[in-house]
Amino acid sequence: METANASAYFRSNTGYRFISEGVESIKIQIPKPAGGFYYKSIGHKKMGLDKALKVAISERNKQGKKLWKGFWEDVLTDWTLLARLPRSLEPVFGVRSNKKKLGYEYRVSWNEYRDGKLIKVFRRFSCEVHGKLGAYSLAKQSLQTAFRDKLDLLNFMGRGSIVSLK
Repeated sequence: METANASAYFRSNTGYRFISEGVESIKIQIPKPAGGFYYKSIGHKKMGLDKALKVAISERNKQGKKLWKGFWEDVLTDWTLLARLPRSLEPVFGVRSNKKKLGYEYRVSWNEYRDGKLIKVFRRFSCEVHGKLGAYSLAKQSLQTAFRDKLDLLNFMGRGSIVSLK
């Protein structure tokens, strides 16, 4: 069973990831890289629950490899992978929250694990200090550095960089 060691949020009534048991069918629900889900139902009234579950597992693996290509094993085994990825690798442009005078800045944030603890990292780059392009490029580089091990997956999902910096 794949979900035996998972936290309660990720457990399934069948014990397999992205597969659940309904009243009359086994349901497959695989997230797509560009958003949304792939759905498929396999009836188990005639063929029996065990055989339907085997068919569902093979169908899930076949469609998962087709949708996710080389990243399927990571998606299947890492419970929180999709939740940890950013929606975009673009910094957020905004007004600095300083009551003395108005200023503009680029903001970026991400999560890191240090010593087994989850830490939220937040960086601000001022447009007055670095210039607008300089602040953007510093913010962009910090985001790319934070997600350097997942850049291939983010580009595959369409969440990659609009602008690439060298």
